[in-house]
Amino acid sequence: MAAPRRSWLVFGFSAEEAAGEPSPGPGPRRLEPGPEGMQGTEGMEGIRRVWPAWSYAVLDTGAGLEVRGAGLRRRLPAGCAEALPSETHVLLLRRGPGAAAEAWPRAAALRGELRGAPAWRRALPPGPRRPPLPLLPGGFAVPRPPFFCQLPPAPPLRALALGHEHVLALGANGEVYGWGGGR
Repeated sequence: MAAPRRSWLVFGFSAEEAAGEPSPGPGPRRLEPGPEGMQGTEGMEGIRRVWPAWSYAVLDTGAGLEVRGAGLRRRLPAGCAEALPSETHVLLLRRGPGAAAEAWPRAAALRGELRGAPAWRRALPPGPRRPPLPLLPGGFAVPRPPFFCQLPPAPPLRALALGHEHVLALGANGEVYGWGGGR
């Protein structure tokens, strides 16, 4: 019996639409492995996580992070472990020596050219495994300026979810906090 195929559903612009070409049709797009040797599908069976923006996505392929969108595929530098993309910037978490959260212009990430100084950088203290982005020591990160929002002293948080104009947080004991506005 053949092994089940796995795929990721991706919503928003297709690569064709992001490049200004006609849409391939209605409905969600899927990222999935193709036939052996098919160009552009190498390593897709290893997709572990997808961080989508409207016109591109950052994928954890198991061999590192890469940006995909508008028909392109660019590997991000080694050490990049998590991402929060937006249409203006991509926020990257770098692990290892010099661990930091960094915000880079979207265009630089799409070109695969993260050179020079990022638009924003916050060094992270060494220590045990930390909660996933967007949580950072003392606050949380967002993929658009000002990039960091300080949290008041509160019970430790396990997880944080960002809406466009609101935030939900899960406390260490299961309590839920919410703030912000919008819909």
